[in-house]
Amino acid sequence: MGKGLSFKIVLCSLLIFKLGIITGGCSKAKVKKSKNEIYSPLHYTNNGYRFLSKNELSKAFESFDHALQLDSGFSPALLGTAIIYGLQGNYKAAFKQIKKAKGIEKQIGLIRLYSMERAGNWYSEVIKEFEKGINIEPLNPELWYYTGHAHKLNFVFDKAGESFKKVLEINKEFTEEAKKEWVFIEKIQQALPDTEIGKKMALVESIDRAELAALFIEELHLNKLFRKKGKLDFDSSVNMKSEDEFQIEAEKNSKATDIVNHIYKVYIEAIIDLSIRGLEVFPDHTFRPDKKVSRVEYAVMIEDILMKITGDEALTTKFIGSESPYSDIRNDHFAFNAIMTVTTRGILEAKTNNEFVIDDTISGIDALIAIKKLKKDNK
Repeated sequence: MGKGLSFKIVLCSLLIFKLGIITGGCSKAKVKKSKNEIYSPLHYTNNGYRFLSKNELSKAFESFDHALQLDSGFSPALLGTAIIYGLQGNYKAAFKQIKKAKGIEKQIGLIRLYSMERAGNWYSEVIKEFEKGINIEPLNPELWYYTGHAHKLNFVFDKAGESFKKVLEINKEFTEEAKKEWVFIEKIQQALPDTEIGKKMALVESIDRAELAALFIEELHLNKLFRKKGKLDFDSSVNMKSEDEFQIEAEKNSKATDIVNHIYKVYIEAIIDLSIRGLEVFPDHTFRPDKKVSRVEYAVMIEDILMKITGDEALTTKFIGSESPYSDIRNDHFAFNAIMTVTTRGILEAKTNNEFVIDDTISGIDALIAIKKLKKDNK
């Protein structure tokens, strides 16, 4: 970034950009040039990033536009407008804009836009721009941060972790975003997803029922595990039929009315066959694949899987009558036993010392970590 432009504000804009796209027009009002520093390109650009930090995106674009009227080649402002064009889905305008920039802003902007669009050989292009960037400014924390973000999106988690760690080494003053990402990558490496589905789900903030069905089949190999434990007397393998065969069968006799065209219908059909408590078809014959899974629902599912794997039906009543250690769940709650089962075994953890936080959704990475622990305990 140009001298005086706040790195902290720019990084904050990454989070803001996830919230939505620009709507409405942007002002093209003429700005008079002035020798006064208050009306400099830097002033308007700094304002643009401040507006971004408040999610006032139209005002941010207007501020960047004012800066560019004063200096059409001011790279930090070109970067700001390029990112906004990218959020609008107007990548042609975005790339045209960032290619006018000079210095490290150009490489940072291209890396961010390639990571947003993710078209074609986008990851290779990111690596090329990163290599150009480190030749220009090898210790630029934003260059490392956004490259780390690209590694993460491409599931190259080891390189992502290295990049975020580099940000912490470079910039001791600003660590919040990089530290958060680094900790997240460490959780992914702890979970060690084995499959592409697992790697994809690791980045999901709140997992839904269809995604969880895919995780249980792909990462936990639940159908094979049940068969190994003698809990299946039928073949629920998702690899037995081709997509076309499964489509024809699903349309003729679907196990749920709302999954026929779902991308994960194969996994959903398999999970329905396994009759996992909390992941069954609803009474109205729907599966509700897009419904987010709460922590309490996930605890119930894990308890049911444990009971079926071990054959120990006493698991489902072991903690009945016990005192609840959590302030947000009473011991007469329908899922109390399930929560106690998964927490005492270390499969799921309470969010605070005295709260399980039952209504929060379960993240993909937390679901994966629980699956890894479940696999380890039931080899």
